Amino acid sequence: MQLHVGKERHLLRGTMRTLEKQLDPEKFVRIHRSTIVRIDRIKELLSSFDGDYVVVLCDETRLSLSRGYHHHFDQVVEPGVRV
Repeated sequence: MQLHVGKERHLLRGTMRTLEKQLDPEKFVRIHRSTIVRIDRIKELLSSFDGDYVVVLCDETRLSLSRGYHHHFDQVVEPGVRV
């Protein structure tokens, strides 16, 4: 796994599931099978014409929100994030 902290990258051994269990669920949310993000770094959620969603971070990084994690994302992230 690669852990992105600001502009730094760190390599970790382990599974996404293990990492997800170790993180505070009030601060982190899984948005894709290969992506977990810190909730307070989310700037907005954009929907595309085909029904998919893109999570935009404060640094303008764009990440895919997979359909399988969309329902959980809605439950965890405050509605003010949506555009």
